Amino acid sequence: MLGHTTFSDLNTHLSNASFEKKAEPPLWYDHLSLIFRLLHQFFPGRYFKLPDDDGRRLQDTTITSKTIQKRPLSTLDPRRLLPNLSSSFIGTFCCQHMDAFALEVLEDAKSWNWPIVKRIEQSGNQGKPLLPNLLSCLIKESQALGGTVLEQFWETIGKCDNKLKDNIKTVTSVPPGQASTILFAGVNREDIRLGPLFDMAAEYFAHLAVAFVNPGGPESADSTPSSTDELLELANKEGFGKRNQEALKRLAFKRDGARCVMTGVTFDELPTEDDNFSPVLTHLIPNSIHGKPDTLKCLATFAGEEARDLVLKQMNDIGNVANVQSDAYVKYDGLRWGIEAQEGETVKYVYRRVPYNPNVGPASINLRDGKEIHFGRGIKGERLGGGPLPLFCNVQLAVARVLRMSGAAEVVMQLRADSDDSDTPHAYVASDYFLDILDAKLHLQSIIVISGAIDLIQPNVHQSALTRDGSTFQDMFLLGVDSHREFKDSGNLKAVPDGEGVCDKHPIHLQGDTVDEFRALLWSFYALPSDIFDATRPENIDTIKFMNLARVTHKYNFISTEKWALEILTLYLTSVSQQPIPSELDGPSFEPLSPEILENLTKVAVLCTSEDQPLFKKTMAGWELLLGHGDYAETAIRVAELLGLRHLRASAYYAIMIKGRQAWDLKPNLSREQRITLLSGHHALFELSRGLLGSPPQFHNCYGAQTCRRSLASCWGNLFAGGISDSDTIPAANSLHPLDLLGRLQLLEGQFVKISEYAATALNGMTRPCALEGLKAIRALQEKLRLDLSDCFQDVA
Repeated sequence: MLGHTTFSDLNTHLSNASFEKKAEPPLWYDHLSLIFRLLHQFFPGRYFKLPDDDGRRLQDTTITSKTIQKRPLSTLDPRRLLPNLSSSFIGTFCCQHMDAFALEVLEDAKSWNWPIVKRIEQSGNQGKPLLPNLLSCLIKESQALGGTVLEQFWETIGKCDNKLKDNIKTVTSVPPGQASTILFAGVNREDIRLGPLFDMAAEYFAHLAVAFVNPGGPESADSTPSSTDELLELANKEGFGKRNQEALKRLAFKRDGARCVMTGVTFDELPTEDDNFSPVLTHLIPNSIHGKPDTLKCLATFAGEEARDLVLKQMNDIGNVANVQSDAYVKYDGLRWGIEAQEGETVKYVYRRVPYNPNVGPASINLRDGKEIHFGRGIKGERLGGGPLPLFCNVQLAVARVLRMSGAAEVVMQLRADSDDSDTPHAYVASDYFLDILDAKLHLQSIIVISGAIDLIQPNVHQSALTRDGSTFQDMFLLGVDSHREFKDSGNLKAVPDGEGVCDKHPIHLQGDTVDEFRALLWSFYALPSDIFDATRPENIDTIKFMNLARVTHKYNFISTEKWALEILTLYLTSVSQQPIPSELDGPSFEPLSPEILENLTKVAVLCTSEDQPLFKKTMAGWELLLGHGDYAETAIRVAELLGLRHLRASAYYAIMIKGRQAWDLKPNLSREQRITLLSGHHALFELSRGLLGSPPQFHNCYGAQTCRRSLASCWGNLFAGGISDSDTIPAANSLHPLDLLGRLQLLEGQFVKISEYAATALNGMTRPCALEGLKAIRALQEKLRLDLSDCFQDVA
């Protein structure tokens, strides 16, 4: 809240604002209208008045909140816009335009085709709009805390499409309500790569949401010192052990007293058998983020680097804890309430329910939203700071609002429920039920962690499974055993070893692996032979599973398993090569040999194989098949440029070029540089065609070779000059583009095959020996031309 400024004060200012009835509205009116739109969006539900454009009537607009949090000052000069209001007051309301534009774009984004997050779709219909909702809430709360999520959002939008990156500059100068339209001008939304934006949202879900909803902090010990100095010394020691936590609990009693600040009940400092009101040491910022750089990175972007640095310094300090009655703690752990710290001459702690609710509660909490919480009433209250750190309170409240209002909290809680495997039999670990539990557990870990004893999950993953086949894990665990042996032999039982994998407390952290990849690896370990047999039948092959398996086995050097996965993917491509090809008109498709699957298969082939291996050859043949049907050339160009595949890139440009200039104009996503490449290739092929026109293949295989050569020269000239009529030898050439050299050579090859196989005389009496020699020459020319295409379609820039 900004001083004692109230909504009625603002109403008075606006009602007293005067200007000529017939004059044009003043400059500040348009900007004030923007402010009110933002207030209406952020705080719905409270009555407010705004003068209309002639200053005589009042329009009613509603906003909510008894207070308004500070937000970044607009780039406009507030003294010029609203001279009757103080600069500090205006600073509260003048939100940056890009803030509102981002929220408008994300509201529109709810209708986009977002990728489905594994396990989230099982949590109900909220799974689909979760990510845009999460980003919207993150931006709102981050702006209030001084974070940079907004800047990260616009930078990420620019990574989704080059045209979007250019359009963002224009968005800053359009009125509200049109930001989304301007941003996507000239962009086909179906072609936008949502990956960067999806990754941004998923990163916050995995590293921020999971950390706050699934804290898992340490428990308290039974015996600790009693003096304040001894407790402070113990609490300040590095680590999060039980004695450390018990010291913090005792310090919280000395700071706040023996009554629960939320419920008012009195509880004993030490638990007894008759105590029905057990105190729980509650951490504002959960200890689970300790040692997690990704979570700390998200926290710095969300709340500012100052918040991150303070967390690193004082997370295990009295300023981050309070004693709360057990049922109130359960609701706090579920992000149902939080503490707003209002700083002034003194800090005022205000109770906030999430979401807002005017009633007392929840549980046995006897406060209503907006009521003050009284910390610091213990015997050492002033010495111990008088209450929790204000920034910690506000960060936790902001995170709670983000996760509750976006629906992310419910999803993580469902993951917690799904990860409970206490009633699951451990005999058959390849069941779908087991893998569902595994999914949930890996999501809750945020990163995949495998300890020295391989006890990531229950049921256990056997070390023998991970270390077979010459995998990297074999060396990992050997190093861990050697280090642990040296540590034990040293006799220094109090020291903590630095190396990973030496004990369960120091596990090996596997960075960069997805849940689905590790799921596929475990499936290969434990699936029954009958399941593997069914999964490898051509009609049943799950390409996603085997691509995940190929990636993870390649990374960790499971040699034979990787080879097997690549063979199954090759079998899949072989089996679908004769099936119908999906058309661009059909929209996104996951039918056999769809461009989406082929793109991912190409990435796997580039990662795991070389150009002379079957999977790579099959993927290139698959692209040639798609391009031969005249479809997905733009997709092929993007994939080829991403992976550095020069031949595929040239083939894709060639496929577009032979459609003609009119077809180019129907490709709105082609950049200026790509169109220049097309024109450059057109010119290069024109010059090549002129060279071919005067140099037909030469051969000397029969007594009448001169006659055969004349026959070929005549046909060759007509073929490449484009002058063949319906009555000529190869009438099908008339339908080809003049520079479709490969297509024309293919037609000529067909005629020579007929002569060589059936002794036909279609080419003016050419003999069979000459036809065989000519067939070899034509095929050699075709292969050379395919190789030369890369030089024709060079990047001019």
